[in-house]
Amino acid sequence: MKTSLKAFLLFVGISFVLSGCQTALKSSQKSGEGNFRARALIKDKKKAKSFIVNLNFNIKQEKVIRLDVTSPLNQHLASFLITPKELSYYLVRDKIYYKGKVTARPFSQFMAVPMEPWWLENLLFRKAFTQKDWSCTEDKKGELASCMNLREKINVTWEMDENRKLVVNLNHPKGEVQMNFHHIQPKVEDGAELSQLKIPQGFRRAR
Repeated sequence: MKTSLKAFLLFVGISFVLSGCQTALKSSQKSGEGNFRARALIKDKKKAKSFIVNLNFNIKQEKVIRLDVTSPLNQHLASFLITPKELSYYLVRDKIYYKGKVTARPFSQFMAVPMEPWWLENLLFRKAFTQKDWSCTEDKKGELASCMNLREKINVTWEMDENRKLVVNLNHPKGEVQMNFHHIQPKVEDGAELSQLKIPQGFRRAR
């Protein structure tokens, strides 16, 4: 009886863990906000370089996206704040910051894939791109599986890995990004500063 009980509890625990990420994603889609954490592999095909970073997203749909980037050793590398009217960021190692229009150029320099900052909303919420030049497909379960922009030569895929964790891939001739999400909750992180990005003293403005 004890062995059967332990086996049952183990099965329930595993089932809960495996379904947790998918359930949290659906809850975030409904609430329109969330905290998404991922480990990302970023490949720069042009320079033949790759690196791994931790990504911490706090997002309120159509209002604000904050992204904090750290190294595998948890060293702070960069922070981004995206609103409908302004993109701001700073890079710790280079001691530079940017405040200006929401355009693809400054953001793409970091991601190695040319992309508009607000595309992050589609990536995180697993939401189809409806803009011109995009076409999307669903899997057998009716879940969004991939989107392609033929003009920009960008392909995006969403899938659940063997542990039912969300994996988002971006592929482009210049670079590739694989984001493996290990934490999703349907509300922004407590204490997340979403009203402004405080630039550290001594940082110079990027040209």
